[in-house]
Amino acid sequence: MPSEVTDIKQFLEIARRKDAKGARLKKSNKSKDIKLKLRGKRFLYTLILKDSDKADKIKQSLPPRAVGRAKEGGRKAYPAGCAVKEQVFTFVEAGGSRKLCKRGTRPDKGGHAMDFQEIGKKNKKPKKN
Repeated sequence: MPSEVTDIKQFLEIARRKDAKGARLKKSNKSKDIKLKLRGKRFLYTLILKDSDKADKIKQSLPPRAVGRAKEGGRKAYPAGCAVKEQVFTFVEAGGSRKLCKRGTRPDKGGHAMDFQEIGKKNKKPKKN
């Protein structure tokens, strides 16, 4: 469920909670708004800002486990080399190797997937003889 937060202080308090899994920074080219989206256990919290400097400061003050990815443009995320630029952030809680994923990298064990899907892992039905 989406929920809009209007206060910066309240957004940072939500980011410090244990159920906060990942934060995304979305920059809109048309309206020049910057949306900070934070995934909680129950809600997707959104903070809308007009000033990009404030958004960068808030992104730096987020705890490292809550940092997700930054996306420019108002469209879906695409692989590298497309028109939409995407900067991917990952975090590792308990070590582990990294695997190549569709939208960046993610820790093998101990980290959160945060909207990343591994390449080549599809549920295929076995062939009948």
